[in-house]
Amino acid sequence: MQVKTINDKKGIKSFVAFADSIYKGDANYVPFMKKDLTKTLETLVLKEKSYTALMVFGGDGAPQGRILFTVGVNKQLPDKARCGYFFLFECVNSQEAANALLAEMNRRLAATGVEYVEGAYWPFDPDNRRGILVKGFEFQPVIFTSYNPEYYPELLENFGFEKHFDTLTFKMEPKIPVTEEAALTPKPDYAAEITRIVKSPASPNVMREHLEDYHEKDIAEVLPTLTPAERKKLYRILDADMLANILERLENDEAAGFLSEMDLSKAARTIESMETDAATAILSGLDRKKKSDLLECMDETSKKELALMQTFDDDEIGSKMTTNYVSVRDNLTVKQAMSSLIEQAAENDNISTLFVRDSDDVFCGAIDLKELIIARPETDFHSLIMTSYPYVYGHEDIDDCLELLKDYSEDLIPVLDNNNHLLGVITSQNMVQVVDDEMGEDYARLAGLTAEEDLTEPLRQSMQKRLPWLFVLLGLGLLVSTVVGAFEQVMSQLTLIMCFQSLILDMAGNVGTQSLAVTIRVLMDENLTFRQKFGLVVKEVRIGSANGLLLGLASFVLIGLYIWLFRGRDLMTAFAVSGCIGFSLLVAMAISSAVGTLIPLFFKKINIDPAVASGPLITTVNDLVAVVTYYGLSWLLLLQIMHLAG
Repeated sequence: MQVKTINDKKGIKSFVAFADSIYKGDANYVPFMKKDLTKTLETLVLKEKSYTALMVFGGDGAPQGRILFTVGVNKQLPDKARCGYFFLFECVNSQEAANALLAEMNRRLAATGVEYVEGAYWPFDPDNRRGILVKGFEFQPVIFTSYNPEYYPELLENFGFEKHFDTLTFKMEPKIPVTEEAALTPKPDYAAEITRIVKSPASPNVMREHLEDYHEKDIAEVLPTLTPAERKKLYRILDADMLANILERLENDEAAGFLSEMDLSKAARTIESMETDAATAILSGLDRKKKSDLLECMDETSKKELALMQTFDDDEIGSKMTTNYVSVRDNLTVKQAMSSLIEQAAENDNISTLFVRDSDDVFCGAIDLKELIIARPETDFHSLIMTSYPYVYGHEDIDDCLELLKDYSEDLIPVLDNNNHLLGVITSQNMVQVVDDEMGEDYARLAGLTAEEDLTEPLRQSMQKRLPWLFVLLGLGLLVSTVVGAFEQVMSQLTLIMCFQSLILDMAGNVGTQSLAVTIRVLMDENLTFRQKFGLVVKEVRIGSANGLLLGLASFVLIGLYIWLFRGRDLMTAFAVSGCIGFSLLVAMAISSAVGTLIPLFFKKINIDPAVASGPLITTVNDLVAVVTYYGLSWLLLLQIMHLAG
């Protein structure tokens, strides 16, 4: 047996993974979160060196066991003696392996003056998870309880460890059996309950206590159903913080209307309690006088924050940020940073990430809250700072920031000014809203609209949005009609082919739309090279051609049989027409794939949003291509070569 010290990241990974071999096939085993455990051990063992990790290997080099240990002071021992503590003990069913591992641990602990050794503990919460399981192996472990193979107690006792105390768990059976009907109890009608509370004659204090038991979203849904008098009653009862949370869950125009019903002082306090971006959006729905009166009643800090938000256009990422965040200086200690966090947390609840500024207020990185919590007081504060943390500039276009926001998937993304000073943050909720808004706009643009419309938009404004592209598409439609008219002779002599015109047009339009969707998605990457764009066109044409060939062959066979059997035409005529349809499908789908790719690429090249009306435009262009292909081929093959008519 050979015992080795774990002193690198590769060893830590092997240390963590070893447990899988012990519990393989054990249905009751609940594995640790490997990523979190690995990260924690790297800090404790490699970085801080406050813990020691050992593994024992057999003669064949295969791992046989592992153990983690450290030294501390046990106040319950005589003279508050130094004590060794071991954790994460895992071992195969081999007394030799266990003895080698435990003996090496004892040797190293004795060298530091340790006289007592205790275990097994859970290293990150020793009070709630300790000891070795000796009974009840048939049950799954519950929270704060240990689980291990049945032979572990024997391995430890044979080495020389003695039981220190009993750790017990117990199981309680419910007195009332849970039936299927009880398990499927419908969700309470919160709206009705909230309405009853508001309409009740109870005192304001009693009503407030009851309403605080409900989520602000539920109260927000009830608000429009109340009378103005009932809402004013609610405004007086609830504090500004709760009212702010309620209004933030409503549409901006609706929230602005309810805000106008409050007295001026209460409305001002409510706006001050809102996230800055939400407050700005709701204030924009008020008339100028009401907005001015509210701003006069607000504190200077809130005024400055709202004034800052006004400097950003609606399409800039800064318009979506909030000033609800925590920041600390880079010259603090761990203890000082924690004190600063606690102080700021009273006013700001976005505390999952702390942002760090230098002496010139320049952003220099971020700290994960968990890292700060588990850090020792003597830990170098700079070692906790993630200097490569992502950020955006306030005046960047939202479209340019979307990929970064989605790729990093952070709860908070800092927003900086041009001097790299911290202005605010984009929260995960902001990100979801931004992506949702952008998707809505893209859907609108694909339909030829300039923005997403709603039910309240005036008729004239909606018409102004739609008419420009409709006139363009009308011109293209007239061109298609003119081309169709040029084939009047063909249609008069071959009336049968008119039955299948819609098939060709629809398939060409569908293929073009598919290529458009793929292209717009790919174009979100701003770093595409010419070669990559050319490759995209080639790929889409190949796909369109392959699909066109398969569908063309199917049409040749099936439509030919249909015309022969059900339309009473001779076999040659039937398959001549179906061959014309099949070949037209192949050509139309190949060209439509190219058109669906080239049009958005061209728009992108001339700095026009490729989503703007690409859908209707491509459909119309593909109609033109399909008509020329279908009727042109029919004229050439059926009339000029085969001399078919009728």
